[in-house]
Amino acid sequence: MPNSSRGRKRLRRKPSAMAASCLAALGALVFALPASAVDDLAANPELKRRAKKLDSIIICACPKEDWTVTLSYCPKPCADPQKKMVRALLAEGKSDEEIIDAMIAIHGPRVLAMPRSIWVYLLALAAVLAAVAAVIIVLRAWRRQARTAEAWQDAVAGGISKEELARVELELERLE
Repeated sequence: MPNSSRGRKRLRRKPSAMAASCLAALGALVFALPASAVDDLAANPELKRRAKKLDSIIICACPKEDWTVTLSYCPKPCADPQKKMVRALLAEGKSDEEIIDAMIAIHGPRVLAMPRSIWVYLLALAAVLAAVAAVIIVLRAWRRQARTAEAWQDAVAGGISKEELARVELELERLE
Protein backbone atom coordinates (compact mmCIF):
# COMPACT_ATOMS: atom_id res chain seq x y z
CA MET A 1 0.00 0.00 0.00
CA PRO A 2 1.53 3.34 -1.01
CA ASN A 3 2.30 5.88 1.64
CA SER A 4 -0.10 8.82 1.26
CA SER A 5 2.38 11.32 2.67
CA ARG A 6 4.84 10.48 -0.09
CA GLY A 7 2.18 11.19 -2.71
CA ARG A 8 1.51 14.60 -1.22
CA LYS A 9 5.18 15.48 -1.25
CA ARG A 10 5.37 14.68 -4.93
CA LEU A 11 2.37 16.88 -5.75
CA ARG A 12 3.81 19.90 -3.98
CA ARG A 13 5.22 22.28 -6.58
CA LYS A 14 8.41 24.12 -5.99
CA PRO A 15 8.80 27.60 -7.43
CA SER A 16 10.46 27.47 -10.80
CA ALA A 17 13.91 28.91 -11.28
CA MET A 18 12.48 31.55 -13.59
CA ALA A 19 9.97 32.75 -10.99
CA ALA A 20 12.69 32.83 -8.34
CA SER A 21 15.02 34.83 -10.58
CA CYS A 22 12.15 37.24 -11.46
CA LEU A 23 11.45 37.69 -7.79
CA ALA A 24 15.11 38.35 -7.00
CA ALA A 25 15.52 40.77 -9.91
CA LEU A 26 12.35 42.70 -9.07
CA GLY A 27 13.27 42.82 -5.39
CA ALA A 28 16.67 44.21 -6.26
CA LEU A 29 15.04 46.69 -8.61
CA VAL A 30 12.70 47.97 -5.89
CA PHE A 31 15.45 48.48 -3.36
CA ALA A 32 17.93 49.90 -5.86
CA LEU A 33 15.46 52.38 -7.34
CA PRO A 34 16.75 55.91 -6.94
CA ALA A 35 14.46 58.45 -5.32
CA SER A 36 14.56 60.57 -8.47
CA ALA A 37 12.67 57.87 -10.39
CA VAL A 38 9.87 57.95 -7.81
CA ASP A 39 9.90 61.76 -8.02
CA ASP A 40 9.56 61.47 -11.81
CA LEU A 41 6.51 59.30 -11.24
CA ALA A 42 4.97 61.90 -8.94
CA ALA A 43 5.66 64.66 -11.47
CA ASN A 44 4.23 62.77 -14.45
CA PRO A 45 0.39 62.69 -14.40
CA GLU A 46 0.25 59.90 -16.99
CA LEU A 47 2.42 57.61 -14.85
CA LYS A 48 0.34 58.52 -11.79
CA ARG A 49 -2.83 57.56 -13.66
CA ARG A 50 -1.31 54.25 -14.76
CA ALA A 51 -0.10 53.52 -11.22
CA LYS A 52 -3.59 54.18 -9.86
CA LYS A 53 -5.09 51.90 -12.53
CA LEU A 54 -2.62 49.12 -11.78
CA ASP A 55 -3.25 49.48 -8.03
CA SER A 56 -6.94 48.85 -8.70
CA ILE A 57 -6.18 45.73 -10.79
CA ILE A 58 -3.58 44.08 -8.55
CA ILE A 59 -4.60 42.37 -5.30
CA CYS A 60 -2.52 42.76 -2.14
CA ALA A 61 -0.62 39.58 -1.37
CA CYS A 62 -1.02 39.97 2.40
CA PRO A 63 -1.94 36.61 3.96
CA LYS A 64 -4.04 38.35 6.63
CA GLU A 65 -6.40 39.75 4.00
CA ASP A 66 -6.60 36.44 2.14
CA TRP A 67 -6.33 37.99 -1.34
CA THR A 68 -9.47 40.10 -0.95
CA VAL A 69 -8.26 43.73 -1.20
CA THR A 70 -6.70 45.55 -4.13
CA LEU A 71 -3.58 47.65 -3.61
CA SER A 72 -5.57 50.86 -3.95
CA TYR A 73 -7.82 49.93 -0.99
CA CYS A 74 -5.22 48.31 1.25
CA PRO A 75 -4.28 50.77 4.01
CA LYS A 76 -1.83 48.38 5.66
CA PRO A 77 1.93 48.46 5.10
CA CYS A 78 1.82 44.94 3.66
CA ALA A 79 0.90 46.48 0.29
CA ASP A 80 3.90 48.83 0.22
CA PRO A 81 6.38 46.39 -1.40
CA GLN A 82 3.96 45.66 -4.22
CA LYS A 83 3.14 49.35 -4.68
CA LYS A 84 6.86 50.19 -4.76
CA MET A 85 7.44 47.46 -7.32
CA VAL A 86 4.64 48.79 -9.55
CA ARG A 87 6.04 52.31 -9.35
CA ALA A 88 9.59 51.11 -9.97
CA LEU A 89 8.55 49.21 -13.07
CA LEU A 90 6.57 52.21 -14.28
CA ALA A 91 9.57 54.49 -13.76
CA GLU A 92 11.66 51.96 -15.67
CA GLY A 93 9.32 52.36 -18.64
CA LYS A 94 7.55 48.99 -18.52
CA SER A 95 4.09 48.65 -20.05
CA ASP A 96 1.04 47.78 -17.96
CA GLU A 97 0.99 44.25 -19.41
CA GLU A 98 4.67 43.73 -18.50
CA ILE A 99 4.00 44.89 -14.94
CA ILE A 100 0.99 42.60 -14.63
CA ASP A 101 3.03 39.71 -16.05
CA ALA A 102 5.77 40.39 -13.50
CA MET A 103 3.22 40.35 -10.65
CA ILE A 104 1.75 37.10 -11.96
CA ALA A 105 5.24 35.59 -12.18
CA ILE A 106 5.81 36.39 -8.52
CA HIS A 107 2.40 35.83 -6.90
CA GLY A 108 0.49 33.71 -9.41
CA PRO A 109 -2.71 34.47 -11.33
CA ARG A 110 -4.74 35.18 -8.20
CA VAL A 111 -2.92 38.54 -7.92
CA LEU A 112 -5.32 39.92 -10.54
CA ALA A 113 -8.64 41.36 -9.38
CA MET A 114 -10.21 40.52 -12.75
CA PRO A 115 -9.50 37.37 -14.74
CA ARG A 116 -7.68 37.70 -18.04
CA SER A 117 -9.65 35.02 -19.87
CA ILE A 118 -12.51 36.12 -22.09
CA TRP A 119 -14.27 32.82 -21.34
CA VAL A 120 -15.09 34.06 -17.85
CA TYR A 121 -16.93 37.04 -19.29
CA LEU A 122 -18.69 34.91 -21.91
CA LEU A 123 -19.81 32.48 -19.21
CA ALA A 124 -21.20 35.34 -17.13
CA LEU A 125 -23.02 36.73 -20.18
CA ALA A 126 -24.48 33.29 -20.93
CA ALA A 127 -25.71 33.01 -17.32
CA VAL A 128 -27.41 36.40 -17.52
CA LEU A 129 -29.06 35.52 -20.85
CA ALA A 130 -30.26 32.18 -19.43
CA ALA A 131 -31.76 33.97 -16.42
CA VAL A 132 -33.56 36.46 -18.69
CA ALA A 133 -34.90 33.60 -20.84
CA ALA A 134 -36.14 31.77 -17.72
CA VAL A 135 -37.96 34.88 -16.50
CA ILE A 136 -39.60 35.34 -19.91
CA ILE A 137 -40.72 31.69 -19.98
CA VAL A 138 -42.19 31.89 -16.47
CA LEU A 139 -44.00 35.16 -17.22
CA ARG A 140 -45.51 33.70 -20.40
CA ALA A 141 -46.68 30.61 -18.49
CA TRP A 142 -48.31 32.76 -15.81
CA ARG A 143 -49.96 34.90 -18.44
CA ARG A 144 -51.25 31.79 -20.25
CA GLN A 145 -52.64 30.44 -16.96
CA ALA A 146 -54.38 33.74 -16.27
CA ARG A 147 -55.96 33.70 -19.73
CA THR A 148 -57.10 30.10 -19.29
CA ALA A 149 -58.62 30.83 -15.88
CA GLU A 150 -60.33 33.92 -17.26
CA ALA A 151 -61.74 31.95 -20.20
CA TRP A 152 -62.99 29.22 -17.83
CA GLN A 153 -64.74 31.79 -15.65
CA ASP A 154 -66.35 33.35 -18.71
CA ALA A 155 -67.55 29.93 -19.86
CA VAL A 156 -68.95 29.06 -16.45
CA ALA A 157 -70.59 32.44 -15.91
CA GLY A 158 -72.10 33.04 -19.32
CA GLY A 159 -72.12 29.75 -21.18
CA ILE A 160 -74.34 27.60 -18.90
CA SER A 161 -78.07 27.97 -18.88
CA LYS A 162 -80.13 27.95 -15.68
CA GLU A 163 -81.55 24.51 -16.47
CA GLU A 164 -78.09 23.01 -16.92
CA LEU A 165 -76.91 24.64 -13.69
CA ALA A 166 -79.93 23.21 -11.82
CA ARG A 167 -79.24 19.76 -13.30
CA VAL A 168 -75.56 19.93 -12.19
CA GLU A 169 -76.60 20.96 -8.66
CA LEU A 170 -79.12 18.10 -8.53
CA GLU A 171 -76.43 15.63 -9.60
CA LEU A 172 -74.05 16.99 -6.95
CA GLU A 173 -76.69 16.60 -4.23
CA ARG A 174 -77.38 13.05 -5.37
CA LEU A 175 -73.66 12.16 -5.16
CA GLU A 176 -73.38 13.40 -1.60
